[in-house]
Amino acid sequence: MKKDTLHFLRALDEEINEQRRAQRKNIKNKNKEKNKAKR
Repeated sequence: MKKDTLHFLRALDEEINEQRRAQRKNIKNKNKEKNKAKR
């Protein structure tokens, strides 16, 4: 039981990290677009 819980939590953690990474990428891309528009 404990092993399964740990495994589950780790998987959840990885998923959250992936989402954060994706969000950061999106924000960076949006900022790039904004900078292009300013020029």
